[in-house]
Amino acid sequence: TTPTLAEPRNEDDSRMYREWLRVCDEDHRHADYYIAILPARVIVTNRRAMGRYITLTHRWQTDTPRTTQANLDDRRQGIKLNDLPQKFQDSVRATRQLGVRFLWIDSLCIVQDDAGDWAAEPGRMAEVYASAYCTISLSPAEKARGNFEEDVEKGDLSRRGWILQERVLSRRILHFTGDETYWECGSAIRSKSAGEIVRPGDRAGAPEPSRLLRGAPEVGFAMFRDLFVRYSRLELTERSDRPVAISGLEYRLEDLHRTRSLYGIVRRYLGESLLWQRSQDKWMEPLFDFRDKVSFWCIKGQRVPSWSWMAYTGEIGYISIPTDGLRWKTDTKFWVTGEKDL
Repeated sequence: TTPTLAEPRNEDDSRMYREWLRVCDEDHRHADYYIAILPARVIVTNRRAMGRYITLTHRWQTDTPRTTQANLDDRRQGIKLNDLPQKFQDSVRATRQLGVRFLWIDSLCIVQDDAGDWAAEPGRMAEVYASAYCTISLSPAEKARGNFEEDVEKGDLSRRGWILQERVLSRRILHFTGDETYWECGSAIRSKSAGEIVRPGDRAGAPEPSRLLRGAPEVGFAMFRDLFVRYSRLELTERSDRPVAISGLEYRLEDLHRTRSLYGIVRRYLGESLLWQRSQDKWMEPLFDFRDKVSFWCIKGQRVPSWSWMAYTGEIGYISIPTDGLRWKTDTKFWVTGEKDL
């Protein structure tokens, strides 16, 4: 079922969405965690509205419009609304209804064939979603059930690899799924038809936005472990995106834990990081030819090491070691002696 956004003249729905945002702005402490930083490129939806921006999270299709170096100048001159797919048109209208001026859509606001644009993108992606006023999520459902767990948590969009970091980094999200609309933030989950339906604390391990980013560093590697295991189960259209589709979230967790994390290996928890294993009785296929320097993703000047699980396909788990009387050496020192060692 295609997600349905409020019709331009449906003022009741628009008023309800604005009220959800107002309550979150005024009553929820997490709403102003980050100072808004406008991305390098945005879509102007309303020249009279305030200077905040909204992000869109969606599933890419083969016909999803993309900005390239060839059409970048034309894009800067303007984009006709009718030339965009329906989900993008609806997102523009929803942004206007919320009284927000700017909209950020990844396929349009990142130059897809510009290696320089993509090279700087992992860290920038984290800031784009974390600083957005709100995120709009278009979650098509094969059969809308009017249930947050089924429509969102188990929905098609939540099975996509890129979506995990977009959801976790977002401060609050408007989910449009079938005929239902859900609001999700760190303090409440609401639906258009049922009002407040559940608080994240009422469900064990509820993965509401920013939960991972609000966790205490004292929990140690468990936060990274749960994230990496969950991410390894998700789908990617381009399998080679595996090392980068979560890198923005790794950037944020680095700040929280005051360490360095790259390709699923956390410096502060190096020993635990290396205890990954395949979780199924299936061979994990390499994603790269380790002898080919060109085929690798390169983040922070480092290529994917062969001993990282992100260099392979498949779901992972971690070896459990009894911790009675065992303490990890947290100040592990390691270094790379030369490019050939990568």
